[in-house]
Amino acid sequence: MSNTDELPQQCPAVTKAGKRCGGKVTSSGYCVAHDPQANEWRALGGHARSNASRAAKLMPARLLPIVERLEQVFADLGDGKMDERVKVALAMATVATTIGRLIQAGEYEERLREIEQLAADAGRFRDERGRDRGPIRWGTSD
Repeated sequence: MSNTDELPQQCPAVTKAGKRCGGKVTSSGYCVAHDPQANEWRALGGHARSNASRAAKLMPARLLPIVERLEQVFADLGDGKMDERVKVALAMATVATTIGRLIQAGEYEERLREIEQLAADAGRFRDERGRDRGPIRWGTSD
């Protein structure tokens, strides 16, 4: 090995079986499993894969503050802090649900337009002679 600041290729830690760990070292000089911060990382493990995390990623950014406020009110209600905010929370939840449904309807409409365009581009709306039938008209008989 040269006198440079190269890290060893193998983790210097000893396994439970009493053998030297064969893991590849990181900048700490240990493998990921034996790194001094490993317990902190394990404590965080899986957070980004949770259902709540996935749902938050799908949530439009403009709705995140509303969701955070509703979650706080929910937690307060769970702690027995029942006051005039109950009515406000109910109204906020109703409005948030309506906003969510409107966004969902808009997304469905956009997806439907894309599907219709893909079908038209694929030639599915041509007559027997291969002529373009024009824009898609649902519910009409030509």
